[in-house]
Amino acid sequence: MSQDIEKIKQKLDIVELLQEYLQLKQAGSNWKGLCPFHNEKSPSFMASQEKQIWHCFGCDKGGDIFAFIQEIEGVEFGEALRILALRAGVELQSYRPELTTRKTSLLDIIEQAKTFFQENLKSDPVAEHARQYLVERGITEEWQEKFGLGYSHDSWDRLFSRLTKLGVSEADLFAAGLVVKKNNGVGYYDRFRNRLMFPLYDINGAVVGFTARTLSADEPNAKYINSPQSDIYDKSRIVYGMNLARQAIKRLGAAIVVEGNMDVVSAHQAGFPNVVATSGTAFTEQQIILIKRYSENLLLAFDMDDAGNQAAQRSIEVALQQGMNVKVIQLPEQYKDPDECVQADPEAFREAIRNAMHILDFYFLSITKPLDLSRVEHKKKAVQQLVPILRNISDTVEQSHYIQQLADLVRVDVGIIQQQVAAQQKSIRSVPVAEKISGVVKASQPKKENRYSRLSRQVIALALLIPEQFKYCVDYLDPEYLVDEEIIELYKKMLSYYNNSGQLDESGFIVQYSEHKNLLDTLNLFAENIVPDSDPSVVQEQMISDIKMLHRGYTKRRSRELEYQLKEAEKNKDEDRVTQLLEEFNLLTQQLSEQDK
Repeated sequence: MSQDIEKIKQKLDIVELLQEYLQLKQAGSNWKGLCPFHNEKSPSFMASQEKQIWHCFGCDKGGDIFAFIQEIEGVEFGEALRILALRAGVELQSYRPELTTRKTSLLDIIEQAKTFFQENLKSDPVAEHARQYLVERGITEEWQEKFGLGYSHDSWDRLFSRLTKLGVSEADLFAAGLVVKKNNGVGYYDRFRNRLMFPLYDINGAVVGFTARTLSADEPNAKYINSPQSDIYDKSRIVYGMNLARQAIKRLGAAIVVEGNMDVVSAHQAGFPNVVATSGTAFTEQQIILIKRYSENLLLAFDMDDAGNQAAQRSIEVALQQGMNVKVIQLPEQYKDPDECVQADPEAFREAIRNAMHILDFYFLSITKPLDLSRVEHKKKAVQQLVPILRNISDTVEQSHYIQQLADLVRVDVGIIQQQVAAQQKSIRSVPVAEKISGVVKASQPKKENRYSRLSRQVIALALLIPEQFKYCVDYLDPEYLVDEEIIELYKKMLSYYNNSGQLDESGFIVQYSEHKNLLDTLNLFAENIVPDSDPSVVQEQMISDIKMLHRGYTKRRSRELEYQLKEAEKNKDEDRVTQLLEEFNLLTQQLSEQDK
């Protein structure tokens, strides 16, 4: 398995991987950004392209690409290995069975189902009507393949029989959402029958479920049915088409959102690779956060004039709360949906994208257009409808702009509108964004680090950054000044190495003390976070200051210990011990007094 891990690491760059999840900016030789695992306003997340590691100095999480995927996706190592192998195009040769998790097993079953459905659509004579339907919708075989489209037989047990013969248990088929228990509670039947199958992929390209469209005109059930909630499928975290669209969204600087799966396929085929779908439901915060990894710009291409389109309104509310820039694409009147538009006139759709209207401007126009704002009751109606929208804007500058615009429209003092917006905002206090990052990982609380613990790491990190300054540590930094056990152990070995070799050579030190390599890598990141330009004079100045503060901290801690020991010695009437402790206590008191000067 170690060979597989190394192959994956060689093919995947940590910065490129991280940039699919968060925005990083170059800081010297490293990269820096806001941590996705806890709430922070100043970036403390660092990544080293040279060392292929990451670390957050706020919540103290860190590691390599595998550790990051485990943390951000909420998976065990075996699943992280599978995800990264797929991304790197590495076939796992030495995959250990014991690493197979429940989730991995269900993903394998869903993948087998997808293959079965695809085979049906491609060659089974009974799927001719499904193939004809796709021809009529203008979807080519190439794009059917890219989206993994398939067909489920008009049968109660075709999939059940196929997969059980391959060794899949009935219980696992049920857990994967592929079969339903019979009414009498004995046995199972296929969930999807005589339907066009749209595989649902997670962001890493693994199939986690299906959306199935009926192909029968007299089908008594829903036109579309989805896989049920399961260990591998959570509809609130899946954005249809995101696995194919994410890089285009990043490259083109916007995500275009349509309503249906077929709209997505048609759009991609017509040359719009940044299109994704809501699959008929409102976006959740998890889905918006997923899209926001790649762009903060959201273009909505569905019927905004439909007063009953609650899903659209909820999606917009969530997007605005998360700081997204939302615009509305208005299609030419002759087209009922994006699918029809891109099929008939792709250039018309492209023009509609270019002319997309900011969502607030759209709301102001559509809400006030039928009103007579010279009438008091119409002014009230405009305010009642627009204030709930304004309350969701997270950017204060943008919110102030539209508050002023509304005040001007209805000709009232801007303070009145501000008061109404503020009053409504109190009722929508949401959970911090970081708690929903990836829809899986809850936010960590920033590490409540003791000041002297941080200083202990900082001074050793600075010594590593400019090794020639280590002599100053040797002369003035006693190991007792440090408070972190891991750092104390490292520093003692650094002193030993320096005393034997006369210098601090990091590569030589690692050869001798390889168990500290990961800590050294993290401290190097930490140092560059403190002093990005590595100016020797700045480093020395910072080191001197840190050692003075550590000395002061040690003096205070030792003084408190001496006070306690003195009380014990006096209680035990140990005069010699009292004398000894008083001498040390007076010396420390004098040192503290000198440090305060």
